[in-house]
Amino acid sequence: MTRVAALALSETRILTRNKLVCATALLLPLGLGALIAADGEEGSWGEVVAMQFVFVLLFCVYATATTSIAARRRQLVLKRLRSGELSDPQILAGLLAPLVVLAAVQMLVLLACAVALGAPLPDRPLALVPAYLFGSVMAASLALATAAFTASAELAQITVAPVFLAALASAAWVLSVAPDAVTWLMHLTPGGALADLVRQGWASGGALLPSIAGLIVWTAIGWEVTKRRFRWEPRR
Repeated sequence: MTRVAALALSETRILTRNKLVCATALLLPLGLGALIAADGEEGSWGEVVAMQFVFVLLFCVYATATTSIAARRRQLVLKRLRSGELSDPQILAGLLAPLVVLAAVQMLVLLACAVALGAPLPDRPLALVPAYLFGSVMAASLALATAAFTASAELAQITVAPVFLAALASAAWVLSVAPDAVTWLMHLTPGGALADLVRQGWASGGALLPSIAGLIVWTAIGWEVTKRRFRWEPRR
């Protein structure tokens, strides 16, 4: 664990020196989240916070992790790390941990801002915990899968687009209907499952397991693609 923590701290220092990564991981989700919160109305705060969470995980974890992993592979950092004492899962955990922690901080900041702007406290705050835990793991898993097809950091803005747009569209789809009208198909979309799980924090009596199951399915898909296609060295 000490070596993983050391790798995570080193990765944090590297990320803070990269202006593009900082903007993607920090400024964009916070800025977009603030804009969404500014349009919040009474009775719709569950949807507002849900979309904020989706933006944070897409920008901070998914897009930034894809870019970072692709850059580290091209710089042969992954190859050097793999020749050390850390196992493959430990290397990936150390590289992804700073972004997962940053996402939690951003979510707390945006939630506090929403409350300051008039949002009520969630009726079921514990629903937000699995939303963060399962959502961040899903985003990290999909980032690794996408990085398998991303030759460089510059190409990441293209390779992340399909999942990014699908997650945003499915989140908007789910949030356009009432919580009790969400179908199983909506729960099987990455953004829809996450958005509905967050919204359940402000709903009463809705089931959490269908959304959690959807996030687990997408995590498994991402991890399966990663196991089959992920490369630790640049293609020659």
